[in-house]
Amino acid sequence: MTEPGGDLNGRVQLERLVAYRADGSVSPVVVAGRLSPDGVFGWEGQPGQPVDGAGVQEGVAFAGALVSALGGLTESSDTDAPFVPFVLPRAFTPEELAHVDWLGLLPLPTGEVEVEVKPSAFRLAERLTRREAEGNAADFYVPGEPEAIRAAAALFASGADGRLVTVTAGRVALLLINVARLPRGAWAGVATLRIDT
Repeated sequence: MTEPGGDLNGRVQLERLVAYRADGSVSPVVVAGRLSPDGVFGWEGQPGQPVDGAGVQEGVAFAGALVSALGGLTESSDTDAPFVPFVLPRAFTPEELAHVDWLGLLPLPTGEVEVEVKPSAFRLAERLTRREAEGNAADFYVPGEPEAIRAAAALFASGADGRLVTVTAGRVALLLINVARLPRGAWAGVATLRIDT
């Protein structure tokens, strides 16, 4: 867990995951959790049974390999955000993962922050398949990107119980976390941010 990864919170622009309130004020960042340099997500008081060191290392290796497979691919919206490694070092069942208390959500009024957890084979591959079926994939991808996405999807499939966690703040900022459960218990994958104004 000592590999240098820089400030992943800055790279994924986590500071932009805020809720714009009806009165014009802006919330702090809506999740308590932060990413370590190698992508481990946590905060003091994070609930759940921790996985052991080997499980964390398995998650770090898996998430790092996914990011490497994706190369320089970014999530394009009103901003371009990279995909960064994401490791949840808690031995949750899929049902426990769906409770999302591990995010450390701020106690904000209903509607300011919404969280959805749904099954996902790999979000980028699902979107690529949709665009290919619609016949417009060439409008969205440069040469090499579809192959990178398929390679990452094949790696993602080596985990179990794939899930897409979408945290929407103020209907503008979306934190997208795509994770799979690994044999030693951790959930790992990639995260990015969309800004849709």
